[in-house]
Amino acid sequence: MKKTALVSIILVLALLLAFTGCSKKPTDNTDPSQNPGSEATSPTPHINDEAKDIDAESPADWAAGIKVENITKAQAWSHVTAKDLSAEEIAELVKLINGIEANKFTQADEKDTKTAEFGVEITCGEDVYVISQAKSGLKMNFKGAEWLIDNGKLESFIKDQSSWVKFGDADSSATDIG
Repeated sequence: MKKTALVSIILVLALLLAFTGCSKKPTDNTDPSQNPGSEATSPTPHINDEAKDIDAESPADWAAGIKVENITKAQAWSHVTAKDLSAEEIAELVKLINGIEANKFTQADEKDTKTAEFGVEITCGEDVYVISQAKSGLKMNFKGAEWLIDNGKLESFIKDQSSWVKFGDADSSATDIG
């Protein structure tokens, strides 16, 4: 009975994090009591407070054109945690995004209904871009359309930064409540 209740609680929390993580702009709160469900992290250094939105017609153009200077904040998240990326991690993220070939973006035929367990939220000026887990690979919404991204290096980086653990694979002793 206790394990069933624990699994139910974890599923509810995972859904809440997935929906709020994708729909809200990140906050600058690092006090865990002010930001329930995420661990305390040092604030992301503001790379450029005057960052401009990126003018691109396609996600491939966006990926090719994004620069560290465009980003005011980046946060990796999973179903259990959220982490602001450091300046060095943002630089690595930009390098990986810039390296995505245009043919690795495919407009989805239908909306991917999988609840993402990990992703990264990138704030550029007033725009927020979310790259997250898809049924296969990654996905992002760009100008109202869903795009699939086939890039294993970027996917691995996001998994590592978000401390993602496949749901159900976590050490049960770490979550055993009695």
